[in-house]
Amino acid sequence: MNPRKLLVVGAHSADFVWRSGGSIAVTVENGGSATVLALSYGERGESGDLWRGNPDQTVENVKRIRHEMAEEAASHVGAAF
Repeated sequence: MNPRKLLVVGAHSADFVWRSGGSIAVTVENGGSATVLALSYGERGESGDLWRGNPDQTVENVKRIRHEMAEEAASHVGAAF
């Protein structure tokens, strides 16, 4: 049997953790692979803590931080982001 290949698509960069994390981990544990694709970093609606109290914050920096966070989360379940 060929190993499974997952492409996980989410609206925001953190969606895969709550919605697909278990499926990703099981697939990878059984020899498959997973790649996560986010359509948005949630740089406005889901990133309030990164903006709060930081008047010099930029959209580019928030996206960079959210990307790093998503990459780290993906690595914990064996996925590429």
